Amino acid sequence: LARLYDLFEGKFPSVDLEVRALSSGNSLLFIYLGHPLIQRWLARSETLLSSSPSQQHHVQLSTMLIVYAWWTGEMVKMREIAHIAHHALAASQSNLLAEFRLSILIGSSAYYDGHVVDMALRGYLGRTLQMAEAQGIHLFDFQVWCMKSMEAMVLYDSATGAAALQKAHALNPGKRGALHLLTMSEVAQRLSERDWHGAVELAQQRLQVSPDFGGWDFGRHLVDLALAH
Repeated sequence: LARLYDLFEGKFPSVDLEVRALSSGNSLLFIYLGHPLIQRWLARSETLLSSSPSQQHHVQLSTMLIVYAWWTGEMVKMREIAHIAHHALAASQSNLLAEFRLSILIGSSAYYDGHVVDMALRGYLGRTLQMAEAQGIHLFDFQVWCMKSMEAMVLYDSATGAAALQKAHALNPGKRGALHLLTMSEVAQRLSERDWHGAVELAQQRLQVSPDFGGWDFGRHLVDLALAH
């Protein structure tokens, strides 16, 4: 990581290249979560997000920053960046996969804190599913259906949540990150059914079984949310 950051200490020949370099570091951000150099990386990304006039730069940087805010439980920041991304996506000519990915993140931000629906961001998840059908690209369907269950939780729509959870289980890719998303969906479903005790029990059980889930601040947020109810 330090060797890679040495590259960022130098002068880039263009802002375009620097943005591409910064926004391509998602996997490193998660592997080295909390590393001091990552904080400098994020600070520079946020500076460019606010200073660059390019909407395409906003699309690239906000995708990475939303995901990082998600993983660290910075829900207010996630929502703020999602609004920047919302305007950037409408004004830019992004490639299709970038649009898919960012649309899921924006849509997730509308419901992420589990309390309030952000009406300006609502509808992105449904739009992403429509895009998937129209384009025949189903790479992100699992993630979308997991997040649709979060949407149902906030709206206390247990029937829609159950249908979304069923689709998510059917599409489960079996990777470690999928357990996190499915746990979110399962806890969210119990909350939408007003099964507070069941939600607490499941979330705490997963925190004990999977240290990674506990390290993801949203795991503890789900426990707190269930306890609050």
